[in-house]
Amino acid sequence: IDRMVRAIDEYKIVGLETTMPFCKYVMQHELFIDGSFDTNFVANHFSPEDLNSKPNEDIEHLAALLAIEILGSTKTTTNTTTDLRSAESKWRTRKF
Repeated sequence: IDRMVRAIDEYKIVGLETTMPFCKYVMQHELFIDGSFDTNFVANHFSPEDLNSKPNEDIEHLAALLAIEILGSTKTTTNTTTDLRSAESKWRTRKF
């Protein structure tokens, strides 16, 4: 279990919400550890507040800086969000 929790902690996905915090919660729960859980585990023992999910400002700032760098912006703008939204996605224009 310790290895799985460590793997979850080291697995980084930026920009998307994942179920990784929930997986970590389950792995660390005493009922899961001792094997006495059942199919009602989520209904009986989980609420979203248990995850204590706060956005990580450092990761958000890093993602914003990376997006600006990828888009080739070297100037500081007052409305970066608008600039990023107006940029054309290479995903949509990719030819298969």
